[in-house]
Amino acid sequence: MTRKPASAIHRFDQGSNYTSIALGNRCKELGVRPSMSSVGDTYYNAMAESLFASLEYELIATAAGRSRPRHT
Repeated sequence: MTRKPASAIHRFDQGSNYTSIALGNRCKELGVRPSMSSVGDTYYNAMAESLFASLEYELIATAAGRSRPRHT
């Protein structure tokens, strides 16, 4: 049995796919509060992109069976 978190926030950029009414409605159905940074907030975007790049790398490394990054 999984626990539902008390609250969740989904942060996204200003792209049209993220500003759609359908996504807003889906977030509401799931109990997720959407959050959008202001246009041109480069520091926030850089921080978020760095975080997600690290997570993506770890996910790929784990799927490939590596427990540590491979240095070339």
